[in-house]
Amino acid sequence: MAETVLTKGSVTFDLAGESVTLVPTVKAFNLLSSTVDSYSVHLQRLAVGHVDTIKTVLRAGLGLNDAQAKELSGKIMLTGVFAASNPCSDYVYRLFNAGKSMEEVQAEQQAKAAAKAEAEEAGDAEDEENPPHA
Repeated sequence: MAETVLTKGSVTFDLAGESVTLVPTVKAFNLLSSTVDSYSVHLQRLAVGHVDTIKTVLRAGLGLNDAQAKELSGKIMLTGVFAASNPCSDYVYRLFNAGKSMEEVQAEQQAKAAAKAEAEEAGDAEDEENPPHA
């Protein structure tokens, strides 16, 4: 059976001089969701440069085996912790939000809030036009 991959949400960046792409797969989703209570924990750890979390995310997103994963510490060191953690954060966010970036999710939330406010406003206006009879 083929691995399920999101059609969007890949994150490409430079890791130790090599262009790599973190790919959103069900395997990566399962691995990352099983290692902590919620994806926000990964995001918090990545925000402070937690190297083991960076390695875990890179391993999941790149689909590395044990031998390949052993090279990650050196690659992270050569790249810089935060230069590696920032794209990992973007990847984790997208992986757990159907491939959507933070900006896309925020825009959707704002559109929903605006539609709800507009509907409530229209309901208030209708109430004014048709007051209840006493």
